[in-house]
Amino acid sequence: MKAITPIVPGHELPTITFAANQPEYNALPAFRDSDGTVITRWKLSFRERLRILLHGDLWLWVLTFNNPLQPVVLETTPPKMTPPA
Repeated sequence: MKAITPIVPGHELPTITFAANQPEYNALPAFRDSDGTVITRWKLSFRERLRILLHGDLWLWVLTFNNPLQPVVLETTPPKMTPPA
């Protein structure tokens, strides 16, 4: 999956980039509303599209309440959870 812009096609939303100057992370283009809502858009590979049988775009809404954005991961398969020790 790859984060892409425009965030919402047909809307001229201002875009910010999380982790723009943090080489250890992938830069994340996003729209951040004044209430702290963050929206990102993702383009899926052909294989990922087949897995979810959707249009191929995925929007992630994160309610940060104007706090820093926390790391997130999007996947098309369930996460592998480690049982508690």
